[in-house]
Amino acid sequence: MEVLNKKNTGILKRLEFVKTALKKIKQVPKELIWYILYGIFCLLLFIYIRFPYEKLQDVILAQLSNNLSVNISVKEKSFRFPLGFKWKNVKITKTAENSKVSSYRIDELKLGRNIIPLIILRKSYYIDAQVYGGEIAGDILLRKNEYQIDEKTVKDLELNRIYTAKNEQGSKLSGKLNSSFNLSVPNEGLSLATGKASVNLKDVKIENFWSLLPKVSLSDLKTEIKFFKGRGTIKTFEATGDDIKITGKGSFDLSNQFSESKLNINMQVSTKGKSILGKLILALKKGKRENFIPVSITGTLSQPLIRAAGIPLNQGM
Repeated sequence: MEVLNKKNTGILKRLEFVKTALKKIKQVPKELIWYILYGIFCLLLFIYIRFPYEKLQDVILAQLSNNLSVNISVKEKSFRFPLGFKWKNVKITKTAENSKVSSYRIDELKLGRNIIPLIILRKSYYIDAQVYGGEIAGDILLRKNEYQIDEKTVKDLELNRIYTAKNEQGSKLSGKLNSSFNLSVPNEGLSLATGKASVNLKDVKIENFWSLLPKVSLSDLKTEIKFFKGRGTIKTFEATGDDIKITGKGSFDLSNQFSESKLNINMQVSTKGKSILGKLILALKKGKRENFIPVSITGTLSQPLIRAAGIPLNQGM
């Protein structure tokens, strides 16, 4: 009871202080208040007109390039009210340890400070990118020893724009990609990230990936992954397609260079044997009673190795 009485007394004192402050403000001449507001407006207008936004953007780009160890070039830069920027034709280039150069292009990128977190002194930024024929959006919260990123797909991305590999087989990948993730990434890098992610693929078509199977179609693919200090556990892996059904589990270990993240997925592919793919799967069963064949995906995200019933499907590609 004594604790409650002390709390109530403290609240009453604060309310009394607020009432007293409001009474004093009311005593200030209205003309003076208007002059102060007008002065603040003029100051903000002057900052808006004369602020060196171009130089500030150059500084931000230089810091991002240095922190991420990449080269970022922007063709068109503009200010976005109240505390943001809009960049068009963005190219991000990264050189790996093996001197292999990889580049990514973003049609339009919007980023800036979130106003409400700024009021309570939190470093929170919004990001919106139009890339690969789709759009992704999210928030980045910077802390002392880590940053947290929340992302979701606003408009499905096109797989044929993401996968542009050129090889003798003429492999092609098309379809739609929708993803969302929430990750806490320490200063050490993505390889120690913790969080969760989900990826959905629709109307996927894989062409010329294997000489014996010129085309594979999947109507839907869903996967959910939970990460703890970089180690990802695949909780759900389900896909359906042309006379096939796929289920599986495995791991997905993050790397600071995302394309080098390691895969270890074990799946079961079942079929009724009505399509060309189904008949091929039945042939690979080699007379076994099971109505499925085991398929594994190992290697890295950039160079996966796929085996069906122990037979490599894309070795040397």
